[in-house]
Parts: sequence; structure tokens; C-alpha cells
Amino acid sequence: MLGMMSTFRRRILFGAVAVFIVATVTTAGYFIIVRYGFPGSEEPSGRGPNAEGSDVRHGELATFASCQAIADAFKDHREALAEATELPGVFMRADGIGGGGGDTGALDYTRTNTQVEGVDEADIVKTDGTFLYILTAQRALHVLQATPPDRAQRLSTITFSSDTYPQEFFLREKTIMVFGTRFVSHQPRVGEPEQRSRFGDDKPRDLVSFAELYSLENPRAPKYLRTIEFEGVYRTSRMIDRYVYFVLAESPDAFLYDPEDGSGGTRAASSVETILPRYRDTLGTQATPAFQPVVPCSEVANPDPVTEVRFLTIAAIPIDDPAAPVTRRVIAGTGENVYASAENLYVASAHFEYSRPQNLSVVGFPIFERQETIVDKFTLAGVKVEHVAQGRVPGTVLNQFSMDEFEKTFRIATTIGNSFDERPPTNGVYVLGENLDRLGQIEDLGLGETIYSARFLGSRAYLVTFKKIDPFFVIDLRNPREPKTLGALKVPGYSDYLHPYDETHIIGIGKNAVADESGTFAWYQGMKIALFDVTDPQDPKELFKVDLGDRGTDSDALSNHKAFLFDPQRHLLALPVLLAEFTPEQKGQPERRDFEYAPATFQGSYVYELTLERGFRLLGRITHLAGSAREHPSFSYSEPSLFVKRNIRIGDNLYSISDNKVFVNALPSLDERKEVLLAP
Repeated sequence: MLGMMSTFRRRILFGAVAVFIVATVTTAGYFIIVRYGFPGSEEPSGRGPNAEGSDVRHGELATFASCQAIADAFKDHREALAEATELPGVFMRADGIGGGGGDTGALDYTRTNTQVEGVDEADIVKTDGTFLYILTAQRALHVLQATPPDRAQRLSTITFSSDTYPQEFFLREKTIMVFGTRFVSHQPRVGEPEQRSRFGDDKPRDLVSFAELYSLENPRAPKYLRTIEFEGVYRTSRMIDRYVYFVLAESPDAFLYDPEDGSGGTRAASSVETILPRYRDTLGTQATPAFQPVVPCSEVANPDPVTEVRFLTIAAIPIDDPAAPVTRRVIAGTGENVYASAENLYVASAHFEYSRPQNLSVVGFPIFERQETIVDKFTLAGVKVEHVAQGRVPGTVLNQFSMDEFEKTFRIATTIGNSFDERPPTNGVYVLGENLDRLGQIEDLGLGETIYSARFLGSRAYLVTFKKIDPFFVIDLRNPREPKTLGALKVPGYSDYLHPYDETHIIGIGKNAVADESGTFAWYQGMKIALFDVTDPQDPKELFKVDLGDRGTDSDALSNHKAFLFDPQRHLLALPVLLAEFTPEQKGQPERRDFEYAPATFQGSYVYELTLERGFRLLGRITHLAGSAREHPSFSYSEPSLFVKRNIRIGDNLYSISDNKVFVNALPSLDERKEVLLAP
């Protein structure tokens, strides 16, 4: 046990160091994804400020005249960056994978928890009410018969190769589309310097993103249909009706646009033609096809300004037609967070402007001038993706829940600044029109704090900011030109995710917190689940709450809304939880308890009945850990494959899912009905 605790603490320490490094690199990384300029610089052509001062552009973006024009734009951006920062190197932010459940109607099962009704999001677990489809960390997609529970069993498995990393998938009727990354043999470009393997062999490889289609007409024998591979990082995807839209980002090798950037040679005259991201498609061929440009250079959209040395690709395909061509749109230098409604897709890009210090005795950072988000709006009509508008707002967004579309308006919540700035951060909510012209705003919310969670629901917005305490804001958006704060509630801790219980009650999950003795910040503690009553928006209340564990308690649902299950039909709330608890003796030492991590004692599902009358009533806990862990919970960090990741209800049963097992438990008693092993 002592060895386990030591290992756990080392992991926590490593995680804390990693968080510090990521935060530091991310802060430094701001300087390479920006367009550097000086106050009062001339506005780019084709755009001008509206009455409220925001920049807007209507209609399709202009395209680049040639491949050379793209290369020059990237090189100019990089040179302007270097001149403004005077930093010796370039720091790149790592590309990430771009976060209420849909109405189940007459279907007696829960589906993936999504942000927008009718807009599905890919996940690692899906069900159609009869079968369960589970993607595990062991590079396997399992097909299970789920009902009746006493006959639950694994029917088949799609196994991916050791160089393939599936991430999530969509299910529509009997077709599955899997997204992920894989290593492929390096495909050299014209004039490219010789590549060496980074994996200790003589075969250089590239990391590409893929979308693969499989037919499940026979669940016992899945049939492979097609593979589409893109150079670039898979960010996110949405499925609307039968159409799947997925977004990728690709940073071109500096050699392709700047021959003096580390290559030591001169770019071949024709190599600029290969600057574009490439893709290949197995459609209509039995052999491995060659990579080709996603689109011609003359079809690459120019966002003006180019805010990053990167391409954004939006691809579309009908999931139920494996022979359909994939539609592709490419935009230069944009793309971070994505929000999609049933008709439109919005891409939010951070844009920072700094001025170069005039008198520097030592190398230092530039002077901050402006921080904003550029929003590009695309209409979605079948496989047609068309750019229709571009707008700007101050600050940057947290995630997809910071954005929303309602009655032809677009609402967005942003934070200006961060805790590293000399000036305290502040927050705002902005309402944009159909063409992304600014209609109204409310600013200076939570001065000195940053947004930890946001949720737009109809004519209201709910916002949580945090530094030492959690202000829960209720914002009225009925008049888009005059949004206003209706009320605010200050409670200890913060919420990472907000979810509607009904029209006048909001569920929040996050962390407790205690203020440091200095009074300048707070130490986060164990988990907190709360139900907020906003019946009177001017006087919001914390109606019920549950505290779970001590510092170190965590849940996938805090960072991934798809791990959150709330079923309003059954008043059922289920969360995967890693519980950390101090001993009674340790709890008697508050001077250590605030900042130390408690030892982990449990991992599994916490299952609640949640009602407005009684609040949170614990139905029980479900763990996949072996032996006595079910009756006397113990913890083994050496068994992460047994950590519950998702919960799904089908009929009167709850299915808890880890990488190695599926447990079927009756509701509401949680009596175990079946255990299905996923590993052979």
C-alpha cells in the first residue's frame, strides 16, 4: 500500500510539473500564433469597424492568387513575429483535439451528452438501444449485444494496428466512422531535405489523421469500407442528420515557406507547390493511393490576417454513402475552438497584437496591445460548406460551451487577459448578428478572475468565473442589443461544467476550494456537485450540493462533457469518479490538508437520483476493480484499464464501461446483472 501511495504521489507531482510547463509554454506560445502590429495600423482591405467598433466581413473569403502567395504570407507572419518579440526561437503551441444530451424521445436509452440538440458529437461509446459499441485504449472497437442484460456478450472486435490510434467515432444505423491518428511511411515533398527517422530505424514516418468507415450490417462480422487520411491534427467533428463534418489543422514544415528556417539549403523552385496539406482516399482503388493536395492553392481561403502558420481543413461526407466523394475546404492561418449548430459551423481563432518595445536593454517580451477572437462562420448544407461571415470580439474563449447560436444571433463569452498579466483579467459576453456584426455586449464581469465554465440556454447565459471564490452569473440575453446581469451567487469553489436540469435549474460539477493565507488565491480541494436554482434570476441559489473526497479527487466529466450522464426521464445522474481521501488523522492537520494530495481510495461510477425535492440521493457506487474493491473500495493505479470511463442507461439498466469490462446493474437498486469482459 505504501508503495502504491508513493507511486501515486510521484504521478501527481509529475502532473503538477507538467501543468506548470504546459502553462508556461502556452503563454510563450501566444507569441507565435499572433499577428503583430502597432496601434492605429491600417485596417486590412475589405473590412472596417462597425458602429460598436468590431470588425466584420461578409460573404466568402478571398482566395490566394498562388502557392507562392501562401508561402509569402506565412513567411511575412513569421518575420513580423520575430521582429516584435526579438526572441531567438519560435515556440509552437501543441495542437489539441478539440468538449445536454439529445432528446431521446421514444427511445428508451441515453445517448452521447452533446451541446446542441440534433448535432451529434463523436465519442468512445455509442448505443442504438440493442448493441453497445466501445472504443478502448487497446486500439480495439468492440461490438456488444447489450439487451437483454442476462445475454449481454461481446460479438466482434475491430482491431487496429500498433501504429494506429483511434480516438472516437460516430454511429448511424449500421455504419461507423472512426477518427484517429496513425503513422505512415514518409511521403517526401519536392526539394525536401533528407528525413531521418525519429523512432530508431531507417524508415521515416509521418503522423496523419484518418477517418475510416465500417459496415455493421452483420454485428458479428464488421466490414471495412473506406479510409481517408489527411496530413494534420484531427481537432473535432459533428454529425448533423447523415452528414459528418470534421475539422483538421496542419502546420507546414518551415522549409516549405522559408528556405532559411533550419534547412541549411535553398528551396527548390517547384517545392512551393507542395506547401499545401495533403490527403489520400481509398475510394475506388485496391492499392494504397498516393497523397495529393487537399485543394489547389487557388482555392485556399485567405482570412486576412493570417494569425497562424497553419492550415485549417473542414471536410464533409455523408456517413451512409461509402462511395460519396469527400468535400474539402481549406483556410490559411486560423482555427482553434469549434461550435456547430444544426445549420452553421463557427471557428474561433485567438488573435493577439503586440508592439515592439523601443528601448530594450535586454531581450524581453513585447508590449501587449490587443487580445481578441476572430470568428469565422460557415453555413452547412449537406456536403456544401460555405464561408458567410467573419467577426471579432475582445478576449479569448475557453471551449465550445463559450459559444452558442440562438434565433439567428451568435453569443460568445470571453476572458481578456490572464493571471500572468500585470493588468487583472476581466470577462465579457458579446452578441453578434447573423453577419457577425456586434449587436450588444456586457463587460467587466468577474474582474480579476477568469471563466471556468459557461453555458447558454435560450435567452440566458450562465457563467462561472474563479480566482478565490465562485461567482455564478445569470445573464439576460432577451434583448441582444442590451444584455444585462440579472444576478450573481458567490459560493466556495468553482464549476468546470454546467448542465441544464430544467429551464430554471442548473447542475454544476467542479471543485471545492479554500483560500490561501495570503488571500491572493485558493487551493482547490475535492469535487463538488451542485444544483443551482435560477427560478428568480436576480437571486440565484445553491439549492443542493454534494462534496466528494479531498484534494486529488477527480472525474473525466470535469474536462470532457461526454463523460457526464444526466437522464431527466429517470432523474439519474452518473459520473466516473477517482476518489481521494485523507485518513481521520490527516484531516486533523488542516495546515497540510489544503495543499497536499490525498491518497486515492476508489475509482468507478457514482450514481445518484437527483430531484428538486430531495436533491442528490446516492443510489450506490460501481467499481470494476477486482476482488474486495466492490464491498470495501481499494485503489490500484496499476489497473487503469479497469477505470470506468462512461455510463449509459438502456431500459431499466445502467451500463458502466471501462477499457476491459462492462458491468450491467439494475436501476435503481444497482444490483449486478451481468459482467462482460472486453479483453480476449
